[in-house]
Amino acid sequence: MPVTITRTARCYFAVAAALALALTACSPSGGSNESPSTSSVASPSSDASDGSTQAASPTSQSASPTPIAASSEGPAKNWPVPKMPALAKKKSPEGAAAFAKHYFELIEYTSTTTETSPIKKVSLPSCKACQEDVISTSDYNKENHAWNAGGAYHPTITAAQKSEAGYTVVAFKYNQDKRIVYDSKGKINAVYDPTQKPIYGTFRLVWNNGWKMQTIDIVQQ
Repeated sequence: MPVTITRTARCYFAVAAALALALTACSPSGGSNESPSTSSVASPSSDASDGSTQAASPTSQSASPTPIAASSEGPAKNWPVPKMPALAKKKSPEGAAAFAKHYFELIEYTSTTTETSPIKKVSLPSCKACQEDVISTSDYNKENHAWNAGGAYHPTITAAQKSEAGYTVVAFKYNQDKRIVYDSKGKINAVYDPTQKPIYGTFRLVWNNGWKMQTIDIVQQ
């Protein structure tokens, strides 16, 4: 069964449920989550009737330029890159858990801004889901002047454990808010309802001068 982590103009940022460990083509499914309790940057919310994100107050101390949330007018602009918390820089299960929550913030940031540089720095080239479903689709959107609005993630980290093979597995569940896909003319391409129940999965992380995402697996409940 197909699984995706993103939905852009082609698919959108949403991890669909599937028992298989491989992530393949997109298929529509909804998403909504619990607000991360340790979020380092205020997440956009999608309470607006058109699914556009409301500009929460970012933690950036710079007063200019003004951050603009993604909406029917265009992708998010001047939006602060989520700051990695200090705990996420530690080589420990607790650090891996903090990094996993931060990675969700980066996925959301990438989705609404179409900027992929921050997430590329912490994703291995061998991570198929990272490269194909998050990075490539956002690069595609940027090239084609399309974007996503809404779709905020609300993840909960349920476990983090180092394996005998040396990598660390972080288990999570999340919900996702309503999200809308816009084309280059600002026309709605697709609308995805909020998730009705949590989606479960795991991140596999490796330590290489900091945590790096190696694989993303989704488990159907």
